[in-house]
Amino acid sequence: PVVSAGGFTWNISTNYTYNNNTVTDVYTGLDRVNIPLSNGAGSDAYAAKGLNYPALYTTDIVRVQNTNPNGANYDATGQFVGRPVINPATGYPILDTELKYQGTTQPKYRFGFSNTFAYKGLSLNAVVEYRGGAVIYNQLGSALEFTGAGIRTTYNDRQNFIFPGSVIANADGSFSNNTSVTTRDGNLEFWTNSGYHNAGSSYVTSADFWKLREVSISYD
Repeated sequence: PVVSAGGFTWNISTNYTYNNNTVTDVYTGLDRVNIPLSNGAGSDAYAAKGLNYPALYTTDIVRVQNTNPNGANYDATGQFVGRPVINPATGYPILDTELKYQGTTQPKYRFGFSNTFAYKGLSLNAVVEYRGGAVIYNQLGSALEFTGAGIRTTYNDRQNFIFPGSVIANADGSFSNNTSVTTRDGNLEFWTNSGYHNAGSSYVTSADFWKLREVSISYD
């Protein structure tokens, strides 16, 4: 008990789990193996060598990189690394069809916290849980934005806009901030058939959460 005085008691109990598993190897010649759904269809979850299991892979938009000097959109300065590259004709981000690692779907951290307050025969108990260190692919988000029901479709009043953080690839291989090229459309086309909408990464978010699991009051 944290407090025990005058017929009043306050008890706290906690538990904590840390899971940092790593896939050491997969089938010879492969970097990752897909984990199918229960019906046998492919999924976005993989067992990937050197990464936590399960590993989430999705398509992404084209971004500036500085890891492969011979690859596209290489920035030796590192100034624009990670920034989305737009199509100057449409203002839309370009879809990169190569699957990219987004994180693990298995929480690394689990924390439980229980409080019990009691006074004579009356007691109040509350259980709180935290899970962190994971990501989630929100497939429903794509469907909501396709129909125009998603909140993000209203951020610019469905008008043309400059894609946030975007850059333009120049003919000499350098990059510059996009300050003038707006999207060709900020309504139906962008939210149904642009590189941003078609990229799975656009709907990957943190899966971390705090949850009030249980509250109970009792009298004995």
